[in-house]
Amino acid sequence: MGRVKQSGRQSCLTRHCSGPGPSTGRRARYHPRCPFRRRPLKASTLVEVIVASVVFLTIFAISLHTLTRLSVNPREGEMFAEVDCLLRSTFREYADGRHDEGKYTREWERGEITVVVAPYRDYGNLQEITVSTVVNRKRIEYKHIIEFANE
Repeated sequence: MGRVKQSGRQSCLTRHCSGPGPSTGRRARYHPRCPFRRRPLKASTLVEVIVASVVFLTIFAISLHTLTRLSVNPREGEMFAEVDCLLRSTFREYADGRHDEGKYTREWERGEITVVVAPYRDYGNLQEITVSTVVNRKRIEYKHIIEFANE
C-alpha cells in the first residue's frame, strides 16, 4: 500500500512513503522521485546578504539623487510661470494676423524672444506663429496657427 509498481520502478502515492527498502520505524524514507521528499534548504551566507544589501542601497541612493535633480525647485517654477506669461502676451501681439512673414526678436531681462511668422503649408489664408525663448539652457516654444486678417 502506498507504492505502485510501474515498469520495475516504485512511485509514491502518499506523502510519507517508505522508499525502496523496508522502513526503520524512526523516520520515513522517501522514494527518490517523490515530490514530497525533504530537500535541504539552501541558505545565503552573511557575506552574500551584506553584498546584496550594499548593491540595493547603492541603487536606491543613485535613484533618489536622480529624482531630486529632476524635480523643479520653487524659484524655477516661478521663473517658468513668468516666461509662460511673457510668451503668451507676445503671441497675442502677433496673433492679429496683420504681421508680415518673417522673423522678429524682442529683448527681455533674461534673454531674447524670437517670433517667426510663416505661411502654414499651402493654405493661403493661414499663418503659423512660433514664439520661443531659451531659459536656463531649456528651449520653450509655442506654435499656433492663425487666420490672416483680410483687409
